[in-house]
Amino acid sequence: MPILHDNKLMPNNLHKQQGFALVAVLISIVIIAALFYGSSFFWSEKGTSIVKTQIEVKNRAEKEIGEIQKQIIDRNEQIKKLDLNKDDFDTSKWRTYKKEDFFVQVDYHKDWYFRRDSENEKKYGYQLYVGFAESMEKLESSRGYYPIELIVVGVETEPGGEFGKKISVLNEEHNGKRFYINTPADKIYLDLADKMKETFVYLNN
Repeated sequence: MPILHDNKLMPNNLHKQQGFALVAVLISIVIIAALFYGSSFFWSEKGTSIVKTQIEVKNRAEKEIGEIQKQIIDRNEQIKKLDLNKDDFDTSKWRTYKKEDFFVQVDYHKDWYFRRDSENEKKYGYQLYVGFAESMEKLESSRGYYPIELIVVGVETEPGGEFGKKISVLNEEHNGKRFYINTPADKIYLDLADKMKETFVYLNN
Protein backbone atom coordinates (compact mmCIF):
# COMPACT_ATOMS: atom_id res chain seq x y z
CA MET A 1 0.00 0.00 0.00
CA PRO A 2 1.43 3.40 -0.86
CA ILE A 3 2.60 5.56 2.04
CA LEU A 4 1.94 9.32 2.13
CA HIS A 5 5.04 11.50 2.49
CA ASP A 6 5.05 15.25 2.06
CA ASN A 7 1.60 14.90 0.53
CA LYS A 8 3.11 12.69 -2.17
CA LEU A 9 3.11 9.00 -2.80
CA MET A 10 6.43 7.28 -2.00
CA PRO A 11 7.38 3.75 -2.85
CA ASN A 12 7.73 1.36 0.13
CA ASN A 13 11.35 0.42 -0.74
CA LEU A 14 12.46 4.05 -0.71
CA HIS A 15 10.83 4.55 2.66
CA LYS A 16 12.60 1.48 3.92
CA GLN A 17 15.93 2.79 2.64
CA GLN A 18 15.38 6.09 4.41
CA GLY A 19 14.36 4.18 7.53
CA PHE A 20 17.60 2.20 7.39
CA ALA A 21 19.50 5.44 6.79
CA LEU A 22 17.85 6.97 9.86
CA VAL A 23 18.76 3.95 11.96
CA ALA A 24 22.30 4.17 10.64
CA VAL A 25 22.42 7.85 11.57
CA LEU A 26 21.08 7.08 15.04
CA ILE A 27 23.63 4.29 15.48
CA SER A 28 26.37 6.66 14.32
CA ILE A 29 25.18 9.26 16.82
CA VAL A 30 25.22 6.67 19.60
CA ILE A 31 28.72 5.53 18.61
CA ILE A 32 29.99 9.12 18.44
CA ALA A 33 28.38 9.87 21.78
CA ALA A 34 29.94 6.77 23.27
CA LEU A 35 33.33 7.72 21.89
CA PHE A 36 32.93 11.27 23.15
CA TYR A 37 31.93 10.26 26.66
CA GLY A 38 34.49 7.48 26.64
CA SER A 39 37.27 9.82 25.60
CA SER A 40 36.05 12.36 28.15
CA PHE A 41 36.25 9.66 30.81
CA PHE A 42 39.71 8.65 29.56
CA TRP A 43 41.04 12.20 29.63
CA SER A 44 39.40 12.69 33.00
CA GLU A 45 41.19 9.59 34.28
CA LYS A 46 44.41 10.72 32.64
CA GLY A 47 44.04 14.15 34.16
CA THR A 48 43.46 12.59 37.57
CA SER A 49 46.59 10.49 37.09
CA ILE A 50 48.63 13.59 36.17
CA VAL A 51 47.31 15.48 39.19
CA LYS A 52 48.06 12.49 41.40
CA THR A 53 51.62 12.31 40.03
CA GLN A 54 52.11 16.03 40.60
CA ILE A 55 50.93 15.67 44.19
CA GLU A 56 53.31 12.73 44.76
CA VAL A 57 56.25 14.70 43.30
CA LYS A 58 55.34 17.71 45.46
CA ASN A 59 55.11 15.55 48.61
CA ARG A 60 58.42 13.86 47.83
CA ALA A 61 60.12 17.21 47.21
CA GLU A 62 58.73 18.60 50.47
CA LYS A 63 59.98 15.53 52.32
CA GLU A 64 63.48 15.86 50.83
CA ILE A 65 63.55 19.59 51.62
CA GLY A 66 62.48 18.78 55.18
CA GLU A 67 65.30 16.25 55.54
CA ILE A 68 67.86 18.76 54.20
CA GLN A 69 66.57 21.43 56.59
CA LYS A 70 66.87 18.96 59.47
CA GLN A 71 70.46 18.17 58.49
CA ILE A 72 71.26 21.88 58.41
CA ILE A 73 69.66 22.39 61.83
CA ASP A 74 71.51 19.38 63.26
CA ARG A 75 74.79 20.65 61.81
CA ASN A 76 74.19 24.13 63.25
CA GLU A 77 73.43 22.59 66.63
CA GLN A 78 76.61 20.55 66.37
CA ILE A 79 78.62 23.70 65.64
CA LYS A 80 77.01 25.43 68.61
CA LYS A 81 77.95 22.51 70.85
CA LEU A 82 81.54 22.67 69.66
CA ASP A 83 81.57 26.42 70.27
CA LEU A 84 85.27 26.59 69.44
CA ASN A 85 87.37 29.68 69.95
CA LYS A 86 91.05 30.52 69.85
CA ASP A 87 91.73 28.96 73.25
CA ASP A 88 90.36 25.64 72.04
CA PHE A 89 93.34 25.35 69.71
CA ASP A 90 95.82 25.93 72.50
CA THR A 91 97.27 22.41 72.67
CA SER A 92 99.06 23.14 75.94
CA LYS A 93 95.65 22.72 77.60
CA TRP A 94 94.80 19.50 75.78
CA ARG A 95 94.87 15.95 77.12
CA THR A 96 97.30 13.29 75.94
CA TYR A 97 96.51 9.89 74.53
CA LYS A 98 99.50 7.56 74.85
CA LYS A 99 99.77 4.05 73.46
CA GLU A 100 103.12 2.74 74.62
CA ASP A 101 102.91 -0.66 72.96
CA PHE A 102 102.67 1.20 69.64
CA PHE A 103 105.19 3.82 70.81
CA VAL A 104 102.95 6.77 69.93
CA GLN A 105 101.19 9.59 71.68
CA VAL A 106 98.94 12.41 70.52
CA ASP A 107 97.15 15.27 72.25
CA TYR A 108 93.43 15.83 71.83
CA HIS A 109 90.96 18.55 72.85
CA LYS A 110 90.56 18.82 76.64
CA ASP A 111 86.74 18.44 76.42
CA TRP A 112 86.75 15.53 73.97
CA TYR A 113 86.53 11.79 74.60
CA PHE A 114 88.15 8.78 72.98
CA ARG A 115 87.47 5.10 72.52
CA ARG A 116 89.57 2.25 71.21
CA ASP A 117 87.26 0.37 68.84
CA SER A 118 88.40 -3.26 68.92
CA GLU A 119 85.40 -4.31 66.87
CA ASN A 120 86.56 -2.31 63.87
CA GLU A 121 90.15 -3.43 64.45
CA LYS A 122 89.03 -7.02 63.94
CA LYS A 123 86.64 -6.17 61.11
CA TYR A 124 89.12 -4.19 58.97
CA GLY A 125 92.46 -5.55 60.09
CA TYR A 126 93.61 -2.44 61.94
CA GLN A 127 96.29 -2.89 64.57
CA LEU A 128 94.98 0.16 66.41
CA TYR A 129 91.79 2.14 65.87
CA VAL A 130 90.94 4.99 68.25
CA GLY A 131 88.01 7.34 67.74
CA PHE A 132 87.79 10.86 69.17
CA ALA A 133 84.57 12.86 69.56
CA GLU A 134 83.27 15.98 71.29
CA SER A 135 80.78 14.11 73.50
CA MET A 136 80.09 10.63 74.84
CA GLU A 137 76.83 10.67 72.91
CA LYS A 138 78.69 11.40 69.69
CA LEU A 139 81.24 8.74 70.54
CA GLU A 140 78.48 6.15 71.04
CA SER A 141 76.64 7.06 67.84
CA SER A 142 79.74 7.31 65.64
CA ARG A 143 81.05 3.74 65.75
CA GLY A 144 83.12 3.26 62.62
CA TYR A 145 82.79 6.91 61.62
CA TYR A 146 84.26 9.08 64.36
CA PRO A 147 84.90 12.81 63.85
CA ILE A 148 88.65 12.17 64.25
CA GLU A 149 90.46 8.81 64.16
CA LEU A 150 93.92 7.52 64.95
CA ILE A 151 94.63 4.41 62.90
CA VAL A 152 97.64 2.11 62.81
CA VAL A 153 97.96 -0.64 60.19
CA GLY A 154 100.66 -2.82 58.73
CA VAL A 155 102.41 -1.26 55.76
CA GLU A 156 100.89 -3.89 53.46
CA THR A 157 97.35 -3.43 54.80
CA GLU A 158 94.81 -1.44 52.80
CA PRO A 159 92.52 0.38 55.29
CA GLY A 160 88.83 -0.50 54.93
CA GLY A 161 85.50 0.70 56.30
CA GLU A 162 84.77 4.40 55.93
CA PHE A 163 88.46 5.18 55.47
CA GLY A 164 88.12 6.34 51.87
CA LYS A 165 85.48 8.93 52.79
CA LYS A 166 87.87 10.86 55.03
CA ILE A 167 90.95 13.05 54.74
CA SER A 168 94.22 11.84 56.19
CA VAL A 169 95.99 14.78 57.81
CA LEU A 170 98.66 12.31 58.92
CA ASN A 171 99.88 9.47 56.72
CA GLU A 172 103.31 8.22 57.76
CA GLU A 173 105.24 4.97 57.73
CA HIS A 174 107.32 4.19 60.80
CA ASN A 175 108.96 0.95 61.98
CA GLY A 176 106.96 -1.29 59.68
CA LYS A 177 103.63 0.37 60.44
CA ARG A 178 101.57 3.10 58.84
CA PHE A 179 99.99 5.78 61.02
CA TYR A 180 96.95 7.86 60.09
CA ILE A 181 94.95 10.66 61.61
CA ASN A 182 91.68 10.88 59.66
CA THR A 183 88.73 13.24 59.70
CA PRO A 184 85.76 14.17 57.48
CA ALA A 185 86.08 17.08 55.05
CA ASP A 186 84.71 19.50 57.60
CA LYS A 187 86.64 22.66 58.47
CA ILE A 188 86.07 22.46 62.23
CA TYR A 189 87.24 18.87 62.46
CA LEU A 190 90.03 19.46 59.96
CA ASP A 191 91.41 22.31 62.05
CA LEU A 192 91.35 20.17 65.19
CA ALA A 193 92.87 17.19 63.38
CA ASP A 194 95.68 19.40 62.07
CA LYS A 195 96.45 20.53 65.62
CA MET A 196 96.44 16.89 66.75
CA LYS A 197 98.91 16.10 63.99
CA GLU A 198 101.25 18.79 65.37
CA THR A 199 101.29 16.99 68.74
CA PHE A 200 101.75 13.49 67.34
CA VAL A 201 105.10 11.90 68.32
CA TYR A 202 106.82 8.53 68.19
CA LEU A 203 108.00 7.49 71.64
CA ASN A 204 110.84 5.29 70.43
CA ASN A 205 112.73 8.03 68.54
